Amino acid sequence: MEKFNSMKVQKKLIIIMLTLSITSIMLVVSGLLINNTIVTSKLLSGQLDAYARLNAALVQNKFDTANATVTNLATYLSDNLNTVNLFNEEEKTRSIVYNQNINSQLIPLEEYAYNTVLSYVLNTPLYDAMGIYFEPNVFDSSMGAYAFYVDANNTVGSYTSYNDYANDDYYAIPKATGKPYITDAWLGEQDLPVVTLSVPIMQNNNFIGIVGVDLLLSEFEDT
Repeated sequence: MEKFNSMKVQKKLIIIMLTLSITSIMLVVSGLLINNTIVTSKLLSGQLDAYARLNAALVQNKFDTANATVTNLATYLSDNLNTVNLFNEEEKTRSIVYNQNINSQLIPLEEYAYNTVLSYVLNTPLYDAMGIYFEPNVFDSSMGAYAFYVDANNTVGSYTSYNDYANDDYYAIPKATGKPYITDAWLGEQDLPVVTLSVPIMQNNNFIGIVGVDLLLSEFEDT
């Protein structure tokens, strides 16, 4: 301090002006940094919002695609089953799903349904399993239960009792509401978390069954 007091007035003024200049520069730089931080924060927030919207759109697109798949198959089954004379029991042919004979006129429809389910499951990573489930005596008048599924390992499962699937949410809720339904998460055929999307098969405004697909939750992680 004494050195400063002993300096000439001119030197003192120079030091003071330099100090003020440096202080002013620091204030300006600080302002720029704060402004840049705010702008960056807004840009980042905007990017995150855009990412969230994109992610939601991708998830919705996967659900929409799956819904279209099962809805189209349900419509096909309803339209074509309506043209089959289920009470013509004279000709019987071995079912490709069950180890028993069914109405021969049902074989082309069964083959189409089975091959469609198989193709979708084996060629769509999102699908863990897919199946078709009918009300008693609807698909074939001699069968109290007709329901099968195919999983991603090409395993075919079938049901011999209506009660084995009738009370499950994926079946019971579309039956009660006549509308598509998505279950809570559960462990699917590969012991991986899935949700089941099921749509009702309607014929003349009457519920006759469902088409369902199990969606792997892991396939939504990349969205």
